[in-house]
Amino acid sequence: MKNGIKITLTLSVVCLIAGLCLGAVYKQSRPSIEARQKADEEKRLKEIFPEADNFEEKTGNLPKMVKKYFLVKEKGKLLGYVFICSDYGYSGDIELMIGVDGKGNVAGVKVLSQSETPGLGTRIGNPDFINQFKGWNHDSYQSGKAKFDSITGCTISSTAVLNEIIAAMESWEKLGEKQK
Repeated sequence: MKNGIKITLTLSVVCLIAGLCLGAVYKQSRPSIEARQKADEEKRLKEIFPEADNFEEKTGNLPKMVKKYFLVKEKGKLLGYVFICSDYGYSGDIELMIGVDGKGNVAGVKVLSQSETPGLGTRIGNPDFINQFKGWNHDSYQSGKAKFDSITGCTISSTAVLNEIIAAMESWEKLGEKQK
């Protein structure tokens, strides 16, 4: 009995010390991890709007797929928006970064994360597929003139990408920043 109590106390002390050490390391490294994540995010944003010098992060009352968005500015002038959207594909969430310029045109699309079937659903990230949306116009989408080529065999993944792009366009319209 005494031996069991001794082992339990020893293990409890070891776990407590390990937990405290882990917490201290996390607290110490957290600022550098967050700074790195912010730098990586800005690098990805610059891929869609390379001329921008300011990305102002926002959240708001937008479609459910839109997790957050950024006001994109150059020298104080609004260039457009970048929307971070997520929808469920075939195997899991597909997260996209979608840029829409001030006139409602898709400026660029970038796949941030996905867990689709290797060799099939993962083709949503191929330039041939994702770049077809670049230049899509909000007005042509509304009138039904915007067309896209789905990937054969991965309709669910292709449709998830389309739904996210539509959510970004609807968000652009809701924010009311048409610049014609």
